[in-house]
Amino acid sequence: MNEIKGITVAFRPDLPLWPSDPAPSLSLMKSQEGGYRCNVTRLDTGVHFGTHLDAPCYFIEGGKSVKELDLNLLVRTCFVGEIFGVMGITPRQLEALHIPVGT
Repeated sequence: MNEIKGITVAFRPDLPLWPSDPAPSLSLMKSQEGGYRCNVTRLDTGVHFGTHLDAPCYFIEGGKSVKELDLNLLVRTCFVGEIFGVMGITPRQLEALHIPVGT
């Protein structure tokens, strides 16, 4: 049996953005230091940031939204490679990963 692993990239403000999208920001709305019983943080970001799924309706008029997708379609064999220290990935970097055919 194959092992199931999540491949979501952890949130970091320095992740690459889609051109012209707003940079993500975190702000502390309430804090224990300010007298509240818990810390409350606000996250503002565009949706094309970090690990995400573009549903068919994003590209195809009348296509399915994320809530209409069969999530079993998202559990598949995959290749996970890492490219460090870049804000954009080039074909040459992808070729250097030697991604197996069919993944």
